[in-house]
This record gives sequence, structure tokens and C-alpha cells, in this order.
Amino acid sequence: MGAANVNAVIPPSVTQTSFEYTSTRSTFTMNVAGKVSINVTFLSPITPMDLQRQSVIGSYLRVTVAAIDGGTHSVQLYADTSAGMVLLLT
Repeated sequence: MGAANVNAVIPPSVTQTSFEYTSTRSTFTMNVAGKVSINVTFLSPITPMDLQRQSVIGSYLRVTVAAIDGGTHSVQLYADTSAGMVLLLT
């Protein structure tokens, strides 16, 4: 999905296990150290007849996290689209 040029703590072993691309959606599934599965979906809801949506630069981001080892985990997510727009979910 790309590497950020930031001083961030990267989980020790993140493996992309699947991906799917369509004309309006990109979905990535990752396995983090065999403990959690993260599903990241970027959605651009553009249709040929909706000029208003076509004029908006950006997309929706949906993230789901699920334990795959039966345990309870603390998960932090950092997403940055530009220096002026930052979303931090914990």
C-alpha cells in the first residue's frame, strides 16, 4: 500500500494476504504477526451521471480489525492524506 516517510512504529511482521481492485474500490487484507487481520477499503463512489461526486477529490476509507488468534489486542491506526488532513483512530 506504500511506505510513509515518517518516524512510526511498524508492526514486526505485516503480510498482505489479499487484495481486490474494481473501478471504484480497492480492498487490502493484511495479517499482523499472526494475531490480527486488518481489512482496508478505499471507496470512490463515482458514477458516470453524478457530476458532483466526480468533482470531489478523495475517497472513503473503511478499516476493520479482527483477532485471528482468539486474543484481545490494542490496535492503533494512523492514516494521513496530506500534511493538512490527518485522521488518527485508536
